[in-house]
Amino acid sequence: MKAQVNLLHALQTGAGVGLCLEQLEAGRTAQRASYAEAEMVVPDQVLAAATAAGQRLNAGYGQLKRMSAIAPYDLEELSAFAADINDSRSQLAVRQRRMRLDSGVDSSTRVVGVDPPGNGPSG
Repeated sequence: MKAQVNLLHALQTGAGVGLCLEQLEAGRTAQRASYAEAEMVVPDQVLAAATAAGQRLNAGYGQLKRMSAIAPYDLEELSAFAADINDSRSQLAVRQRRMRLDSGVDSSTRVVGVDPPGNGPSG
């Protein structure tokens, strides 16, 4: 998601788009490799959450690739995508929490943005 945010900002400013596109591709490749590995070792419940997260990331990837191919960049469309990114962050944090619980990671682990301060070892 970081690469998507970086590319979004680059498209909004018109600077560094090429480098951000390269980082987006590298991030997508890494995410796909991570998912392929997870398919072999994680329980079905965890894999379902990872699949949902991956679908959300892939949708964002496709949107950004399409938007980056058309210059000048549509600032309204970029603003709408920025709002979607914020929503995605929240949804991915919830899925991350769910995956941690389903995979047996310590349930007292606090996930920033999901759990209230004071819960878990870091709060």
